[in-house]
Amino acid sequence: MTLGLTSCGQSTENGADTADPFVDYERSDSVEWTTQIPATQPPVVSSPPITGTTSPPTAPTAAPAGTICGYVPAETGEQPVIVLNGPIDCATAMTVSQKYFDSIGQAQGQGQGQGLFLTVDGWACQWPIVDGRSRADSYYTCTAPNQVAAVRIGE
Repeated sequence: MTLGLTSCGQSTENGADTADPFVDYERSDSVEWTTQIPATQPPVVSSPPITGTTSPPTAPTAAPAGTICGYVPAETGEQPVIVLNGPIDCATAMTVSQKYFDSIGQAQGQGQGQGLFLTVDGWACQWPIVDGRSRADSYYTCTAPNQVAAVRIGE
């Protein structure tokens, strides 16, 4: 391959013309070009164009009744947090349940009376006596404001 450089005016030490921005190149051979991607490069994945509009964040999905959202630690071992009814997402159910158990623990002792009644983030939490069970065999409950949802803590 031979390259020729034509210019007029002053030249720098590498031969480039400082007065003329145009440089003429002469090619004496041809070069073949290919559009194939070498096997060593990852495939190109195109994404949709950005349109300038975005979707608002979505609200957490409500879990159906009977869903076990997770477990909270208790003196008697980990207890399941189960959706009883209403529109409630598991993150809220777990947060309220954990705060309730943290508050009624022996170190805190904030629950009132034998039923360990306590309001947590607007939720009414308690340890009721469940029909057909003793207090020791009953589970805890937390009910949302206006009784729109409830969770059970324990079996």
